[in-house]
Amino acid sequence: MLPNYYERSIETRKTKVKLLIRHVVARIQPWC
Repeated sequence: MLPNYYERSIETRKTKVKLLIRHVVARIQPWC
């Protein structure tokens, strides 16, 4: 396992989580 690949996978995971949170917030905000 290459550490560089591991770090990259973590970063992509973070970006995916950020997009998911943004999507959820965008859906919830109109209801607030």
